[in-house]
Amino acid sequence: MKGIIKSFIFIVLVIYQPICGACFCDSFDCRPLNWNPAGNGWASLNESSRSSTIYGNGTHNTSIIVNDPCNIRFNWEISRGYNELIFLDNDNYSGIFIPAQLNGPHPLINRPVTYSINDNIPHELKWVHKNPHSEGTASITDVRICDMVNFRNIKVNPTIGPSGPSGVNFTYSMEVDSPLPAFDVELFVIPPNTSLSNEVSLGVRKYSQSDRLLKWGPAKLNCTNFGNGTYLFRVGPPINGFSKSYDGPYVPVCIIPNSYPNRCNGSVCTYGYCIDVFSCIDATVELFVSDPGAPKTSLGPKPINASDNCQLICWNDTHEWTFAEYGVK
Repeated sequence: MKGIIKSFIFIVLVIYQPICGACFCDSFDCRPLNWNPAGNGWASLNESSRSSTIYGNGTHNTSIIVNDPCNIRFNWEISRGYNELIFLDNDNYSGIFIPAQLNGPHPLINRPVTYSINDNIPHELKWVHKNPHSEGTASITDVRICDMVNFRNIKVNPTIGPSGPSGVNFTYSMEVDSPLPAFDVELFVIPPNTSLSNEVSLGVRKYSQSDRLLKWGPAKLNCTNFGNGTYLFRVGPPINGFSKSYDGPYVPVCIIPNSYPNRCNGSVCTYGYCIDVFSCIDATVELFVSDPGAPKTSLGPKPINASDNCQLICWNDTHEWTFAEYGVK
């Protein structure tokens, strides 16, 4: 039967945002701080900050306990004067300190610090504030416990190649940077319009220092689940934690070609070219048609309205075209 398009291109408009250089200090929810209740002289500013004020000669200390490989990041500050700050690990000298001035007071000092732990034994990390005389003030702020894993060049891409109305395939990839020798990474995808409890595992990949590029897919995303999907990673031992959820893939417009009966009145026939459209944005779709060896011809743009419902859009022409292709703006 004439009037059947012999070839079509199934179009899914996909928007994705690569995330480059993401670090678990940003992408993991940093673990809660286990402050030692025996802190001496330090007052709480908030969950991640402490302050110490010493009048006259004295020493204050406060500490937290950590048990896993991680980076400890914080800012510390001491007021102008003769103050001294020392950072200890299990009461051992860590090499991180701000010494007291012997030949007059020092200026206000504000310094960011990163300290790495590479084993699974408990560590009591202690901040010691000393002041030999007069008034001295110190603070530690924005204390974060961050897992020692960096995700770089995170990408989610549609698979190149033909796809059908049942869905579109996506691949995921990223580079892992970590001083740890090896661990498992599992990818979970939460399709658009579904809850976190319906996440789908795409399997476990093995990270090692000789194999840092991890890939998943192709994975099929249902065309009708348009909107903003999310995905997240679970890192196995010794980290044992989940990353935050990343946005993607974002599928704002999904097009499925639809059949349309030809209508003839005598020798003149009208051919219909229809699509079902799912869209969560206002957009424009344009139909391009052609025959073998002929250039593309546009049958014109049509508006798409953001809607939770499927929309039927049709073009009519008196010529039976062999190929049809849809473009979305």
